[in-house]
Amino acid sequence: MQISPSNSSFSDDDRGVAPLIGFIILFGFLIVALAGYQAQVVPQQNSEIEFQHFQELRNDMLEVRSAISTAGQADVSQYPTVKLGTTYPARIFTVNPPPPSGTLQTSQAYNITIENQSGDGLETVSTRFLEYQNGYNEIDIGPVWYEHSVVYIDERDSGGGIAIYEDQNIVTGNDTARVTALQNDFRVSSTGRVTLDLYPTKSARINTSDLEGNVTIKIPSRLNGSTYWDEAIDTTDSDTLWYGGTEPYPGESGIYWVELTVKADALNFNTVGIDSAPESQTAAKQGVGAGLPGDSGGNNEDPTPEPTPDPVCETGSRNVNEKVNGDIAVTGSVNVDKKVTGDITAGGSVTLNSGGGVDGNIQAGGSVIVNQGTTVTGDVSAGGSVTVNNGGKVEGTITENINNYSPCSN
Repeated sequence: MQISPSNSSFSDDDRGVAPLIGFIILFGFLIVALAGYQAQVVPQQNSEIEFQHFQELRNDMLEVRSAISTAGQADVSQYPTVKLGTTYPARIFTVNPPPPSGTLQTSQAYNITIENQSGDGLETVSTRFLEYQNGYNEIDIGPVWYEHSVVYIDERDSGGGIAIYEDQNIVTGNDTARVTALQNDFRVSSTGRVTLDLYPTKSARINTSDLEGNVTIKIPSRLNGSTYWDEAIDTTDSDTLWYGGTEPYPGESGIYWVELTVKADALNFNTVGIDSAPESQTAAKQGVGAGLPGDSGGNNEDPTPEPTPDPVCETGSRNVNEKVNGDIAVTGSVNVDKKVTGDITAGGSVTLNSGGGVDGNIQAGGSVIVNQGTTVTGDVSAGGSVTVNNGGKVEGTITENINNYSPCSN
């Protein structure tokens, strides 16, 4: 029997072509879907996270406002916290932009003038505004400002306007003017939560008890009368206060003086220093304000630790942005974003952010915050409260609310 040769070849076998084409098409659809998810869904989800952080930030700035007022009027140091930035959730198949950090900083100094109409001359005291600038990747929101008890968002640079979050409390009830000057140069940037050290004046340079008769006080502001002050201050029914409107601040564009005339005994004037005592003053050591949410255990009585020699401390605060092998001792606050192998001694507060940690002890005149993912291997002693958030850990002993505790006073 003769077998005829086949006319087909291996190259003519197309049995696997259809499934392969189907896989390629399906893979293409998957790539397109992921690209659409990356381009549309990821930015939307991240913008929601940023907006949620902004809501928290606004509340934090209102707490800072309250703390400045309390520090000045109650003469008690305050330690409010501000979460400057945020983080995005981890993603497997898509990519996030870098986590947005925020910056909190004071403006340049401007003068408050106080003139006694009895002819005793003109006094000047410097003050600063406080600005929060976000670093969001998705949403466009202007900076948040604090000035003389007013908290507002300023969208004027992008063609918008002013939105007031909290009104002034310089004049309330038409019987008293309360002015608090914020002093010292300050700037910090972070994605985590930082603590502000607010110190009242122990002895003000201007003693209002020395004033007599009517006093004219001019307060610098970024807001003019028509933008805010003309409606914010109403003294028509007052016998002790008179609002004189606003006028341009000499030599500065966009800055104004708000003028008030007040009877001397109705003026309450004080200064508060951020990060250290007010300029040319010493901080009042009358106590520690409750500027932190919650406790984490520890002794709430008023323990007094065994006296130890004070270390020699550097003046100012410190942000730990890289690993440190050795002790840190500063008169201000310490924000820890990387690991410190050694002890931390601070005249102000200490905050451990994600990625940071302390292989040693912490001594702080203010509060201590141990955030998620951070560990302190030693003891923590603080003049304020000690807060250990979920995921944070202190392996040693916690001693908090220590009266008149100044571990780094030099």
